[in-house]
Amino acid sequence: MNLRLLKNIMGVIVLSCLFACSGTRLTYNYLDWVITWYLNDYLKLNSQQEDYYERQLEKLLQWHRSDQLPRYARFVDEMMLDMNHPVHLDMLLDRKEALRNFFLVFMERAAPDCIKLLLWLDPEQRQAFYAAGAEKQKHFEEKYLDESEIERSKRLCKRMEKTLKRFIGRLTKEQERIVERWADSLIPVQSLWLENRQKWLNRLQTVLEGNDSNTLKYSKLYQLLVKPESLWSTAYFQAVRQNEISTLEMFKDIHCGITENQKNHLHDCLSKLKKDFVQLSEE
Repeated sequence: MNLRLLKNIMGVIVLSCLFACSGTRLTYNYLDWVITWYLNDYLKLNSQQEDYYERQLEKLLQWHRSDQLPRYARFVDEMMLDMNHPVHLDMLLDRKEALRNFFLVFMERAAPDCIKLLLWLDPEQRQAFYAAGAEKQKHFEEKYLDESEIERSKRLCKRMEKTLKRFIGRLTKEQERIVERWADSLIPVQSLWLENRQKWLNRLQTVLEGNDSNTLKYSKLYQLLVKPESLWSTAYFQAVRQNEISTLEMFKDIHCGITENQKNHLHDCLSKLKKDFVQLSEE
C-alpha cells in the first residue's frame, strides 16, 4: 500500500480517535467504510482479493478495538494527570513517543496482510497502483511547491489554531501570537517530504517488479511499511526532528498561559474521549 494511504488509515484509527473530542464513537464504528474508501483511491481488487481484504480488515479492527483502545484510554488518563502539573519538554517527548508506538504497533499488525495483497496484485493492477501514486505525487507537488512562505505560515497557523480550539476552546491573544511565532519558526520541509515520498514510491516499485523470491520481497516490503524513516535523508530527518521540538515547545508555552475555562474545556474533552474508548472496547 502507498505510505500516505497507510498513514491516512492510521490517522483515522489513532489520531482521529485521540484528537477528536466529539464523534469518536461514530467515526470508529464507520472505520471499515472509511478505510475502504481510502483504499479504492489506489487499488482495484478482484473479487477474491476483496474477500480476503474484507475478512482481514474485520479481524484487524476487532483486534484494535479489544487490544488497543484500552491502551488509548490509559494514555488519555495519563494525559489528564499531566495537565495537573507544569508541562515540560521531556514529558511531551514521552507522550509523542507513546503516540509513535501506537502507530508502530498498528503497522506491525497490519503489514503482513498489506504485503500479501501487494504481492497478490497482477501486472495490470500494479501498474494502476503506480499510476495512482504518481498522480498523488503530482497533486502534492502542485499544491505545496509553489506555496510562498507567507501562505505556508498562514496555513499551518490556521490548522494548529483549529486543533488547539478543539481541545481548549477559544485562544487568548497571547496564545494566538505563540502559534504565529511557531508557524514562522518551522523549517520548510515540503520539498524534502516530496523527495522522500518519491524515493519511497520508487523503492516500492523496484521491490515489487524485482526478481527476488517472495520471502525476500516480504522482508523488504515490511521494512518499507513499518520503518519508512529508514529511507529518510539526513536533511529531512533533522528538519522533522527540529520541527517536532518546536511544536512541543509551542504546546508547553500554550499550556503555561492556559486559563481556568480552557482547563475545564480540556478536562471535559479528555474525559469524554476516555469514556468513548472504554465503551468502544467493550462493545
